[in-house]
Amino acid sequence: MKKINGLVLVVCLSLGFNQLAAQENVKSQFDFWIGEWDVYKYGTDTLVGKSKISSILDGHGILEEYEAIGSKYRGTSLNKYNQLSGQWEQYYIDNSGLTLHLKGQLKEDKMILGNSVQRGEKTIQNRITWQAEPGKSSVRQTWTQLQEDTGNDKNKDSTDWALLFDGEYKPRSK
Repeated sequence: MKKINGLVLVVCLSLGFNQLAAQENVKSQFDFWIGEWDVYKYGTDTLVGKSKISSILDGHGILEEYEAIGSKYRGTSLNKYNQLSGQWEQYYIDNSGLTLHLKGQLKEDKMILGNSVQRGEKTIQNRITWQAEPGKSSVRQTWTQLQEDTGNDKNKDSTDWALLFDGEYKPRSK
């Protein structure tokens, strides 16, 4: 009987360690974004902001602190992997009053987070994508948005995603 109890204990511990290892792998999926960055309009040398992305709470969260160049715009986000939903979540706020709560996951080496919100008769969908640039030490971030009229005038529907932001995060110059 002691051998069976010992075997059950070993199996349970093994499963627990495997789950912990899997959680560690998932919670590090967004680590490519961690660093201090100069943010450029993608494909140009136009500096648009500075961003500090930090691992927090013993690696269980990521804190973003963004500051625009040439304006007083600032934004902050908290990011974490939600084990219950199996998705990444971002809660973004800025000094203009904007709030975004995005959810998603890593797909084909891209972190893709999005949401859908109702504003009057419009449904607004946001999709933000982060991807480490192949062969570079930079990260590309794109934010696209789709607005759909849910009221009576269906002729105003758009199937085109509007590009709101296309930036390249490059390691900050010291």
